[in-house]
Amino acid sequence: MLEIAPTPAAGRALSRAKIAAALRRAGRLRNLDRRAAEIQAALRADHPEAAEPVADAFGAACAARVAVLVPLNEQIAALERQLGERFERHPDAEILRSLAGLGSVLGARVLGEFGDDPNRYADA
Repeated sequence: MLEIAPTPAAGRALSRAKIAAALRRAGRLRNLDRRAAEIQAALRADHPEAAEPVADAFGAACAARVAVLVPLNEQIAALERQLGERFERHPDAEILRSLAGLGSVLGARVLGEFGDDPNRYADA
């Protein structure tokens, strides 16, 4: 939402269709119309406001942060995919994934922390 409306004024001007489209692009699948209506109502509600030049300055800073975070999130997702692919090649990947809460990323971390030598420790 901050990408398409970095200032309160821009947020108030958003239509439900634009909000729903942004939610869809972000991967949301359910209750889009209801959620878009809730977001629109919140954006149009009365709030204390800064002077327009101040709001514009904060909006510019917000847009700059979004411009940095979007590619960073893409790089994190790519790294997680690569990590998952390599973790799945490990002979103990299935065993580690069978533990509650361990997926590819945390399973790889467990391997990194404890190692993969079953004879490393004398006992439990």
